Formats: sequence, C-alpha cells, structure tokens
Amino acid sequence: MGIFDLLLDELAKEIKEAPGWISLVIVCNLLLLLPSVHRGAESLGIDIGEDQGTVATLLAIVLFFLGDALDTLVFPRKKDTRRAEKLLQSVMLSLAAWGFFLFVRREWVWGACIWAVWAFLFPLHNTLKKSREKTVARNVEATAPEKEKRSGLEWLEPGDLEVWRKEAEKRLSVSDGVYAVSKSLARAADMYNLSWIQIQNESAKFIRSTVLPAGAAGGLLLFRAQWFWAAFAFLSAVALEVLYGRLKGWHMRRLYKLVVQRIVTSTGAFSTTDLANGFRVFYWNGDVIIARKRIIAAVPTG
Repeated sequence: MGIFDLLLDELAKEIKEAPGWISLVIVCNLLLLLPSVHRGAESLGIDIGEDQGTVATLLAIVLFFLGDALDTLVFPRKKDTRRAEKLLQSVMLSLAAWGFFLFVRREWVWGACIWAVWAFLFPLHNTLKKSREKTVARNVEATAPEKEKRSGLEWLEPGDLEVWRKEAEKRLSVSDGVYAVSKSLARAADMYNLSWIQIQNESAKFIRSTVLPAGAAGGLLLFRAQWFWAAFAFLSAVALEVLYGRLKGWHMRRLYKLVVQRIVTSTGAFSTTDLANGFRVFYWNGDVIIARKRIIAAVPTG
C-alpha cells in the first residue's frame, strides 16, 4: 500500500501546484482526439477504445514521472543515495500507474509482467531508503565540503546558477535541501505563485515530459526507415532537453536570488532556530515552514 500512498501524494502535490501538470493532461487528451494517433496506437496493438480520457490521464501520469526520472538522471545535482532512490521511485510510480490500469482493463498477462518488474524493484527501493535514513541519523550535523561531487550534465544549467546556490546555502546554513527550503520560504512569503519563478518551473516540468516521447518517436521512425522524420524527432528531443534544462536553471537561479536578496533580509518575518539534534527550523511570520540539517563550521586541526 505504501507505493499507492506515494503515488496519490505525488499526484495531489502536482495537481495542487499546477499548471504544468494540468497542461500535460490537456495536451494528452487533445492528442488522443487525432485519428492518426488512434491509427498509430492500433498498429502497435493498443486499443484506446472508449477509455480515451482514462488513457490520456494515465499517459500524462507516466510521462510526468518518466520526466521526473530524466530530471533526476541528467540535471546537475550532488551525488548521494537520494538521487538513486528518487530515480527508482519515479520509475516505480510509472510502473504502478500502468500496471494498475492494465489490471482494470483485465489485461492480466501484461499487467502481471509490469507488477513483476515492480515487485523486483521494491526491495531495492526500501534498501536505498533505509541506507539514506541511516546516513542522515549518523551525520546529523554536516560541514560544507571543499569540493562536492556532482552528477548530471553540467552544461544544462546557466553558468552562474552554482554561484547563487552556494550563496543561498551559505545564507540559510543548510547542508542539503537548499532548494526545498528556498521554495518553501518563497511560497510562505507569497512570492512564488504566479511569479516567473513558478512559470519557468512548471514550463520545465511540461517540456521534460516530452523529451522521452520525442526520442521514442525517433526510434520508431528509424525502425520504419523514415530517415528524415527520425532525424527530426531525435533533434527535437535534444532541443527539448536543452530547453527544459535552461528553464529549470533559470527558475532555480531566480529562486536563490530571491532568497539571498529578499527572504533572508526580511527582518521580523524570516527567522530560524537551531535544535540540539542538528536541525535548523525555518519560520516565516512565526509559522514553522520547514526544517533541514544545518551546516556547522569545520574545526581546524593541527
């Protein structure tokens, strides 16, 4: 039941945040109105039938979580066990949604295959989660590393994004989760919703969900020896990936600049409390917003 709770929580969060999630559902519904899409699905042995709305919503769910997996895989971030856990979680959520739908349609064989893969991945996900929780418990307070290891394609992000991230991390004094803290504070301060920061973020979420379908279309066209359109699809996938990376990078840069220049300087509204267990609690107008591990200064040796 845990994976279904997780699926519902993730969907509820995205529906609440909108508009990237809603626009993805709308586009999927519009695509399924095209006769060519129905013919293409039938050529692959997929019968959309009268379940068009359900199929469109399911497709949006799967594309969103696969886009989230792509984001985890390629966008630059710190190397840690959370990356592998989040990547696996996105894949499992996609499989859970698809497997549930196949069972509802009584396609038992394919549904059983999907759930068999999911069941194989579930223990691995639990192992990664427990490993991360033990690491957090063991290293309650952390010092900022001189040179942190990073993963992903660093050319996707704007050149000065890392500068602003480090500055926000320094001002907030958190060892990880600076993005989550920054976003939570921006929401609490009513500086996020309907701002360019949100628009860029939701646009990036929408675009990243189209990268893998464009690449898959390229592979299918290549298999059918339609060379020109296959090349067009592959180039489109690359262009969409670059665009999504830039939009997300611009969103994060704006967010960190907002934190550094306005949030932490809002005397009387912004405040923090350091707990004995090594966590820092963030407040806005006296309300608890979020808590994360704090950074402590390294003690010189020798």
